[in-house]
Amino acid sequence: MEKVDPSRIILLSGGIDSAAALHFYKKVSNDLVCLHFSYGQKSEKSELNSAKKISEYYDSSFENIRLKFPLTYNKEEILCRNILFIMSAAAIQLDPCEIILGIHSGTGFYDCSKDFLDHTQKILDGYFYGVKRVVTPFGSSTKESIIEYCIKESVPLHLTHSCIEANIPCGKCMSCRQRSVLDEN
Repeated sequence: MEKVDPSRIILLSGGIDSAAALHFYKKVSNDLVCLHFSYGQKSEKSELNSAKKISEYYDSSFENIRLKFPLTYNKEEILCRNILFIMSAAAIQLDPCEIILGIHSGTGFYDCSKDFLDHTQKILDGYFYGVKRVVTPFGSSTKESIIEYCIKESVPLHLTHSCIEANIPCGKCMSCRQRSVLDEN
């Protein structure tokens, strides 16, 4: 992997929320890199393809990090995913930076909650003395409001992939159901 030392690291899944986060920060800075994680997820091929296309669309640096172990699913939640991604991004370089997640409210998952973000920031502060920040530009937003933002701002939603169950949208998982809001707009 090349040396990564931007002031902002976007955790780019290839989905709507992380594409919106990239768009949001690309408007104010070019000093960023997109990190995508492959971990044997059911939709790995499509997520990676989408993340690459989105980073190319925004002319952003892109790195894929392959985890050598699978993550555990608890129904539709992938356990410990966000904490692993945040800590991996933080450990890449020592320089101050923001680690940006495209998460939103309403999932009910611990790793999308304010408590999770507060706890994670405390751990980062312990290791990095306050120079690494976890940032969630849409953390208190609903999926619907993120989609509205994307439509208003012309975020390339056609490049995103949301299904967590397959490389082709299943139409049944939470991500597909949330994405169905697009059809209503």
